[in-house]
Amino acid sequence: MIDDVKVLLGLTNDSQDSLLSIYEKQAKQKILNRLGTVKFPSQFEYIAVEYVVYKFRKRGTEDASVVKEDVLSKSILTDDDFFKQYESEFRKYLENENKRNKRTVLRFLKC
Repeated sequence: MIDDVKVLLGLTNDSQDSLLSIYEKQAKQKILNRLGTVKFPSQFEYIAVEYVVYKFRKRGTEDASVVKEDVLSKSILTDDDFFKQYESEFRKYLENENKRNKRTVLRFLKC
């Protein structure tokens, strides 16, 4: 995963690997907390990658809600806002898991 993040960020050396690793752990834990599960679902790996890129780019502006560069300004998402954009995917995953976990009991009756 770190290699994908480095490609997206244009990083060519290993100097930021420790920081990226911390962001990766945070991403996976936040997704697990949202889902209420203990095992990280591999289909959400891309969300973790996007979160790491988002956190890396947000460095230094953690307390700001708007960043102004020259004449441009942009709003900065909170972590909660970041994950809200994937809420429908999380909901679908949980619905599918609930369907899988429901057991159907078949009983044969003697006539």
